[in-house]
Amino acid sequence: MPRYIQPQIRPAFIEKAVRANWFLMKMVALFAVAVELFNMARVLFMTSARLSTLNNRIYFSFYASLFAAALLFLAVDLLLGRRLGQAARYRVCLAAGSAFVLWHVLFAVYDINRSISIGKISAVTSLVAFAALFIMEPLYAVLNLALGYGIMLGFLSTLGDPNAVLNYAIVALLSLIIYFVRLHDIRTELEQAAELAQANRDLEHTRERLRQEQKNRIRQLEQELTMDAFTRTLNRTALENYGQRRLGELEPGAQLVMLILDMDDFKAINDTYGHQAGDHVLARLGELMNELAPPRCRVGRLGGDEFAAILDPPGAADAAAGYAVRLIDAVRRIDWEGRPMPAACSIGIAAAAGGAAYDSLYAAADKALYEAKRQGKGRYCFAP
Repeated sequence: MPRYIQPQIRPAFIEKAVRANWFLMKMVALFAVAVELFNMARVLFMTSARLSTLNNRIYFSFYASLFAAALLFLAVDLLLGRRLGQAARYRVCLAAGSAFVLWHVLFAVYDINRSISIGKISAVTSLVAFAALFIMEPLYAVLNLALGYGIMLGFLSTLGDPNAVLNYAIVALLSLIIYFVRLHDIRTELEQAAELAQANRDLEHTRERLRQEQKNRIRQLEQELTMDAFTRTLNRTALENYGQRRLGELEPGAQLVMLILDMDDFKAINDTYGHQAGDHVLARLGELMNELAPPRCRVGRLGGDEFAAILDPPGAADAAAGYAVRLIDAVRRIDWEGRPMPAACSIGIAAAAGGAAYDSLYAAADKALYEAKRQGKGRYCFAP
């Protein structure tokens, strides 16, 4: 049997001990107050000698001391019980338990000296009850039981009654067996509770990890549904949904601006340099549109070599013009394996007020794009 309470279950053991011992000592104290009050009254008013004899004075002192100790415990419970911390309540219980054992042993020794049969019953009952009911750590239990039975056995050995000594030694061992069997049950219960709590924590951790993985996967899937994987811009559907939503959210007087970019003579790049070079140009264009985008701007690929951007107010029209100039200049500088490319683009820009249809905004920007191409390409135009 282990001689200690493992650190991982010690807090739970102390909590259980305080909960059980405090209630037990409270009941014992209430019982002691009633019984010892009766015993003191009996000495004072029901015996002819009262306190005139040494024997009555000793008995009265025993009764009064237990009565006072019980009242003290009840006062602590009433005035400080809820304010004391767990460790302090545990120490109070241990002190009360030791006082209980010592009082009963000393009383039994004196009682045996006066009335052998009564003293034996009182001592055995109190020490067995202490071992069976009080929740305590092994060292504390062994020390208190050893002290109690040691005093009893030492006194009994002076009476020349070897049978009484043997019987008390057997009861002492029985008390220890009772205590350790109960301790084993308590430790097993607490260990199982700790294992269950750890399993629940592990389960919750696993659940949280799975929830996080699920959230990450959902975000990944949502991103895959809204992004053009090749250029890392929004796809056509996502950009259209965003434009429709923002047109419905605009405040009165505000305008949403749409920019449509189309590469000029892109087929010539594919035919001359190959589709790998053309893919490089499109991928680089997607990067440039994201890198050069002003704040509150969403970039998307409409398909092929056609891209678009939606700019939020305020100042969306001016921001779109500056954005278009930067894009046209940057596209001209795209190269392929260190060689310059004949890359160029044209841009159409249109604006719409809140409540307008997205299709109308798109059509206006598309019309402005083809006006830019009609004027010679490599430039931008605003829709009327």
